[in-house]
Amino acid sequence: MRTRILVIILAVSIALILSACGAKTTPAPTNTPEPTATPTATAPSGTPAPGGVDVAMGLVNKPTGPNVATVNGVPIASDYYMGELERQLISITSQYSVDWNDASNQAYIISVEQQVFQQLVNVELLRQLATAESVTISEDTLNQEVESTRISILSGGTYTDWDNFLAVNKITDEYFRSRIHDSLLIDRMIGLHGGPSTAEQVHAQHILVADEETAKKVLAELQAGKTFEDAAKEYSTDTGSKDSGGDLGWFPRGTMVEAFENAAFSQEIGVVGQPVQSDYGYHIIKVLGKEVRPLEGEMLTQVQQQAFNAWFTEQRNKAVVEDILKLGQ
Repeated sequence: MRTRILVIILAVSIALILSACGAKTTPAPTNTPEPTATPTATAPSGTPAPGGVDVAMGLVNKPTGPNVATVNGVPIASDYYMGELERQLISITSQYSVDWNDASNQAYIISVEQQVFQQLVNVELLRQLATAESVTISEDTLNQEVESTRISILSGGTYTDWDNFLAVNKITDEYFRSRIHDSLLIDRMIGLHGGPSTAEQVHAQHILVADEETAKKVLAELQAGKTFEDAAKEYSTDTGSKDSGGDLGWFPRGTMVEAFENAAFSQEIGVVGQPVQSDYGYHIIKVLGKEVRPLEGEMLTQVQQQAFNAWFTEQRNKAVVEDILKLGQ
């Protein structure tokens, strides 16, 4: 299902803004009640209740006209924007128990608004780009994805039933279906503009140590006949690879730090190179192989997302976006 639920709720990146900036939250009660249609934070008897979504919504910058933006002439309605903003705040408040009466938390509302605004602009542009390329989602595909996502949501146990999920998140079946459609559209566009599924890759081992002196010592032992695997297990500070003899497997360009990557791709096969310094320390690298290989799993996802993001950024720069809301200006 990948990011399907995140596309629907659209709150993870915004929640990270709050946590990264140190937004203060209210500890969740030990006995958490079942979600209701309007979830609010609770507080001990006799103390003021934390500010919930209603408080946050009272502090947002409200549009003064019918639209908040146009994307290549296509409007984004103010009512739609406000609905998305409220849904974002519901998710953040419920998941992180954010107290919006706290002035330090209120300072982050503008970040939430800006994130929602940009997201709506990007989704509208993506729809336009998909239409221009005749990319469509069949009814059968959409129906299957809607049902599988619905089952996945209910299997988590957070919601009593489907109506409860819709009520808590203030969405309708039509809205839910629309978000699934957008998510499938994104997948299709990534497939078209996510770059190749193969790439030049290197298979390498490395030994990571803290300082140059240790690196020279390890290199000398390797040159004297010590096996790379034994040296990695003894000296390497990379806990993820030391027990496997420093084996990093196959990797393409763009996945390692620059200094390490440049060395690995330039070294000859079977040769132990001179120590290479990076932000992590000093690397001793041995290249085991080089070839063009299929990208798989997380590596394929990462490479495709990077290529797609570069393509979409170019399209975004070409788009004519009228910012009517003008947040933060």
